[in-house]
Amino acid sequence: VSTQSTWGTQKRSFIVSVSASNNGKDCPELANPSMVQNCNTQPCPVDCVGSWGPWSKCSKTCGKGSRTRQFQVTVDASNGGKVCPQSANPTGTEECNEKECPVDCKGSWGAWSTCSATCGKGVRTSGFVVATPASNGGKTCTELTAPTKKEDCNTQPCPVDCVGSWGEWSKCSASCGKGTRSTQFKITTAASNGGKPCSESANPTKTEACNTQDCPVDCQGAWGAWSTCSVTCGKGTRSSIFQVTRSVANGGKDCPERNQPTKTEPCNTQPCAVDCSGLWNSWSACSASCGGGTSTRTFQVAIPSSNGGKECPSPEKNNM
Repeated sequence: VSTQSTWGTQKRSFIVSVSASNNGKDCPELANPSMVQNCNTQPCPVDCVGSWGPWSKCSKTCGKGSRTRQFQVTVDASNGGKVCPQSANPTGTEECNEKECPVDCKGSWGAWSTCSATCGKGVRTSGFVVATPASNGGKTCTELTAPTKKEDCNTQPCPVDCVGSWGEWSKCSASCGKGTRSTQFKITTAASNGGKPCSESANPTKTEACNTQDCPVDCQGAWGAWSTCSVTCGKGTRSSIFQVTRSVANGGKDCPERNQPTKTEPCNTQPCAVDCSGLWNSWSACSASCGGGTSTRTFQVAIPSSNGGKECPSPEKNNM
């Protein structure tokens, strides 16, 4: 059997088993003792023909990536030819760039610390926290050159609470017997920036009782009228008695006169009047024996008058 490009042929020869003789008939096949006919006219099986294409670019430049290639069929299998086994999984995969990748430093700034002041400009800090250190030639975190940063915080002015104090008490309105005194609340620092006001500002004056003790009551009194002088003249004495009109109380001063409630003093110290005393002398002889003469007499002083006493009588004349 020969095979051509599309199909084959087969031939057969006629084999004479009994040759004609005795004017017997020849085999007619001997006129063309060979026969040729086509055979296996069905198409020949065509096996798949193909090849792998180039590898794709690696999925990673480092750190074990992967790459693929496609099996490209140039002659499809047909007529029962063999199929390319790669057709079942026409994509080939392999690892590539298995060297470790450079790892750049990664990190972030941490939470801010508590502000150093609640107001009036404090400071807070934040530290740089490395989450992934640099390795395999990766870049270092530039923040590590100054891993702590600072910033101002709570820059608002602080509330200033009111500050003040009560002043000195005024002088008591009374030294005893329940007086009053007052004091004023004096603000030294006024509230600002939302600070607390002084509660005393609503009523900046306060008053209280003072010297509530009963007042001392001093003894009061007066000397009574003088008694009648013991003599009308010539230095007598008289007395007076101290009469208390208000008794001492509550630590008041006692009347010193009560130690000697009777006092005495001289009275009528002027000398007594001395009346003139004496005797009248006898009448003198008449100045004429007749015709109307005069006669006189004189008073002979025994004690002359003094101190307003009665004067001695003047000489008397008597007409006869």
